Amino acid sequence: MEINYGSFKSTVEYRNIQFNAGLSENFFEFNPPKGAKVIERSINLPKKLTIDGTRRLVNFTVTAPMYTAGYEFSYAHILKLNGGEMAVMYCSKG
Repeated sequence: MEINYGSFKSTVEYRNIQFNAGLSENFFEFNPPKGAKVIERSINLPKKLTIDGTRRLVNFTVTAPMYTAGYEFSYAHILKLNGGEMAVMYCSKG
């Protein structure tokens, strides 16, 4: 994952990731405390964009990922944060 947001630049790579690594399903159950009011909300995810579509919608340079460890670009989202914008790219393998 490459992040280039103004003066902040970072590259993160995950290796040997394990899913379903023996944690019980109960570990992820949410049980609100007695008397808590649960409010259901729907989440509107940003539109899935191509790299070119992302470039047309933002006021900064968007580049295609260069090192992807065998992953291919799937789509991007544009997120608005604290008055700025961020392009988040998602890649997948297979």
